[in-house]
Amino acid sequence: MKKNQYHKPNTLRVAIIATVFNEAETIVPFMKSLLAQIYRPDEIIITDGGSTDKTVEILDQFIKDNHKVPINFFSVKGNRSKGRNAAIESTTCDLIAVTDAGCINETSWLEYLIKPLVENPTIDVVGGWYQPIITSNFEAAQAMTTVPDLRLINPKTFLPSTRSIAFRKKAWEKVGGFNECYSHNEDTPFALALRKEGYTFFFEPKAVVGWYQQTSLKGVWRQFFRYGIGDAQAWSLTTQYPILLGLVLASLGLIFLGIKLSPWWFIVWLAMTLIYLELPLILQPNRTKHLSFIYLIPVTRLMIIVATLIGFSYGLLFTRRVR
Repeated sequence: MKKNQYHKPNTLRVAIIATVFNEAETIVPFMKSLLAQIYRPDEIIITDGGSTDKTVEILDQFIKDNHKVPINFFSVKGNRSKGRNAAIESTTCDLIAVTDAGCINETSWLEYLIKPLVENPTIDVVGGWYQPIITSNFEAAQAMTTVPDLRLINPKTFLPSTRSIAFRKKAWEKVGGFNECYSHNEDTPFALALRKEGYTFFFEPKAVVGWYQQTSLKGVWRQFFRYGIGDAQAWSLTTQYPILLGLVLASLGLIFLGIKLSPWWFIVWLAMTLIYLELPLILQPNRTKHLSFIYLIPVTRLMIIVATLIGFSYGLLFTRRVR
């Protein structure tokens, strides 16, 4: 495929935007993946939310070493929503491609992500895909739980993540940008606002970014605790919460039966719990070629469920909800 075959003079201009915060370990490979894109953007805009590690110094040096590339970098204290809005406000480009630090974008990512917007004026939003970057059994188990099999995705209902999404700037303006009241999983309310406004979505699974997984249970807890808080703030009652609540109530019921009637109910409870925790493997057996991380799936899945529920409860009780 020829380089820049969709990048023609006097056509729609494209900007890549991303926010960073304490990404010293991942910022260089992330930036290199942006510079390696087959479809070269007109501008790359990076905002820093107040990093306390060496992210800013490393990024400044990277930009100096690649001074011929149009990279705009500045600090925006606050959450990711503020950083993204500031980045988009600063550009005159027509099309905005958003990705996240902590990812590695395939060289064809921007090409596939932008193509539907360039070639079809009726499409307003393009959602790309993300593949987990796996370097350990723990990360493999986590990916089984958090990243669904691509074949299970319904393109008509898929809500894109800011790891891989592109949209027309005028659509961003129409919905008021990213809601700056949200500090966690703010991309879901943004996508829902675009849908509510009637904008046309397109799912492009070939627009792929690699997504680093958490390397510890502490990291998993922190990530999904924050997701739970974000859902509570946005009052995002997705189907997972009624399901999780039902499972908790069913578990309590089985435990009660075990205490009052027969210890066999404890065995029923244990069997059902293990089946549920291993459900990602049961539904997606093709995603594992060996058995070395199967025992870790229930551990990571249980941690994710507990962290999400506690985060959601904390958000309901102690944070202000935004509608």
